[in-house]
Amino acid sequence: MSKNIHTADVIDIDGQVISAARERQHYTVQHIVEVCCISEKMLRQIENGESSSFYSFPIKVQVARKIGTYLNLKDHDYM
Repeated sequence: MSKNIHTADVIDIDGQVISAARERQHYTVQHIVEVCCISEKMLRQIENGESSSFYSFPIKVQVARKIGTYLNLKDHDYM
């Protein structure tokens, strides 16, 4: 079930889960960057719990969902 994002919502993205899923599926950072049309810095910041590359937290969540979907993760697996 998809969660609506509101500024009052507190969502914690577990980048270690995303990183582990990527590595388990033998995807390189470059592969995810290309198929998800994101920058390497964005992926690395999601995996490392950083956020300076994102204009807003909702955009970071949107990018995390894009990666998660590609990795066949459910939102509750990493949020």
